[in-house]
Amino acid sequence: MTDRNVTGLCKGDTARQNRFMSSSSRSPRPSRSSRPLDLDRDAAVDLAAAVRRREVSPTELVAEFIGRIERENPRLNAVVQQRFDGARADAAAQTALLGTVDVDDLPPFFGVPCTIKECFGLEGLPHTAGSTRRAKKTAPRDGLAAARMRTAGFIPLGLTNVPEMAFYYETENLVYGRTNNPFNLSRSVGGSSGGEGAIVGVGASPIGLGSDVGGSIRMPATFCGLFGHKPTGGMVPGTGHIPAPSPSAARFSCHGPLCRSARDILPVMRILAGPDGEDHAVSAELPNLDDVTLQPRDLVVHVIDEAGWVKPSDAVRSALWNAARALERDGARIHHARPPEMTRGFEIWGEAMQQGNADGRTFIDWLGDGDPLHVGRELALAAVGRARHTTPALLFAALEALGQKLPLVRRGAGHRASLEAKLGELLVDDRHVILTPTFPVQAFPHGTGHLYPAAFVYSGLWNVLGLPATAVPLGLCGEGLPLGLQVVGRSGADAINAAVAEMLEERLGGRVPPSVTGPTTSRAA
Repeated sequence: MTDRNVTGLCKGDTARQNRFMSSSSRSPRPSRSSRPLDLDRDAAVDLAAAVRRREVSPTELVAEFIGRIERENPRLNAVVQQRFDGARADAAAQTALLGTVDVDDLPPFFGVPCTIKECFGLEGLPHTAGSTRRAKKTAPRDGLAAARMRTAGFIPLGLTNVPEMAFYYETENLVYGRTNNPFNLSRSVGGSSGGEGAIVGVGASPIGLGSDVGGSIRMPATFCGLFGHKPTGGMVPGTGHIPAPSPSAARFSCHGPLCRSARDILPVMRILAGPDGEDHAVSAELPNLDDVTLQPRDLVVHVIDEAGWVKPSDAVRSALWNAARALERDGARIHHARPPEMTRGFEIWGEAMQQGNADGRTFIDWLGDGDPLHVGRELALAAVGRARHTTPALLFAALEALGQKLPLVRRGAGHRASLEAKLGELLVDDRHVILTPTFPVQAFPHGTGHLYPAAFVYSGLWNVLGLPATAVPLGLCGEGLPLGLQVVGRSGADAINAAVAEMLEERLGGRVPPSVTGPTTSRAA
């Protein structure tokens, strides 16, 4: 591994990375067979295994996926900052090293390309979080999670698009423009890790790094036909991520992969997890991230098929129950659960975020990049075509300003305690999991996210409750758009989530690559 792979680590992380490289680093599980590579579908662990077997070189993999980005990105606008020259140099150094060392001494994802959400930042590249106020700022070092990806052998190809300050479920901003869905370019990719969803979903990146405070990994994963994992709260440091949550809210903001196979989830979480000495929300006592032996007959599956104000579409509900019955046919016990507190999801999430922001920078402060922000004035500028911020970001800022005056939000704490008690009765041990929609509808048309103002609580609830949640693709609906669900488990049971996601992948087929249709994209002026 070149020196560049271990530079840029955040303060206090070096010792953890040394432990990772010397003792806890182990190769991902071997690929299912020695069949020829399928670069449209193969998991990152398959590519890593092929590199170790010297069937393909890092140089060849990087060249292949750069070519795919160059072909697909003009109509998706997903990769907004490329580092192709740097990736080629990294790949050349790794390829040269490959012939001189024992492959058992290599990091687990040696030679595998990836993409990184722009909010994390890569040293020397723009680090805007989609804000025009940060348009000239660059990252002084890699974000912590991105640095850990590099140390594990991944080669970043570029940074991907986000909504402004990562707080909306349509990926569009005034710096980079709008990102389109690879299954239909007229549809949303979700947010806020929408650029990752699009470029991994179309097959132009084998895996991506995302962040999630209210569904921001799982919603783009579901809209783009992928797996995505939000870990147990307090597992992965947020150091270097923009915006940064307050200390109280840091356990709600989680980092994890968007990937083409469930088999990538645990290997990637092993490299991301663990304290760094800076983010004090991250526990030193990490959950067990070893692979587990689990069969459907071991499971008790609780199906929660609706939450909040928005009911799921018939296609989403049907796909959810089809997945549950697939497990039931192989011995799982299925129960239909409808905790009444689930309808209070917006209040629960809003109150938790409000309290969490009490000891740190507010969203308004992040949006203004430290300067005073007059939300009303900015909305007026937007109305006359002189916008400096996206309307969704301004509306979220206005909602934050009004938050203390909203009695519904203030009541959220009581509803949260009641819901936690009810969920404790369902998730009595690690064999009990929840299947629930990631979002109540399929990928919606651009510009219509406002029609689903509280639908994010299907995913966001699990952030404030600290529970691991894993998006699983379920094929396509009649319109050719991806369907999906999320697996929710007990705190610390991330390995169980991954095992259930693998079961569903094996039984239902997993990811279906897209056929892109629709209008071309346009960038912001």
